[in-house]
Amino acid sequence: MKQIDGKDSQTLVNKLYDLQSIDPEFFFRVRLNDEGKVECLFWRDSMMREDYKIYGDVLVFYTTFRTNKYNLICALFVGINNHWKNTMFACAFIGDETIESFVWVFETFLKAMGGKHPISIFTDQDAAIAAGIEQVMLVALE
Repeated sequence: MKQIDGKDSQTLVNKLYDLQSIDPEFFFRVRLNDEGKVECLFWRDSMMREDYKIYGDVLVFYTTFRTNKYNLICALFVGINNHWKNTMFACAFIGDETIESFVWVFETFLKAMGGKHPISIFTDQDAAIAAGIEQVMLVALE
């Protein structure tokens, strides 16, 4: 994984704090590796949370291939609103597709959404995503 250098990391964190000063309900978390480098990043704003409260029964979780400058995977939490339009509930960048990373993303998502679990989750057939969903999201269904 190409590392986000210190200058870019600080700029990013500053921007997230700026967004939080504008939107007090703005939520973000950053996970660092053992060397103190950004490994995972998650965020959602207040509108995303409101949309999830209303339309979050069905969740689509999708990851992109490493198409950005830092070779990170973009993980999107998306739903459908009452006008049949996509609505984003949250977004994350992750450094790898391990079970540990997906567990962190799903746990952070639930924390950001006040513990509300979706009723249905659609995703691809990735084994690590499925394991993360099983460990975090299906706990409420047992």
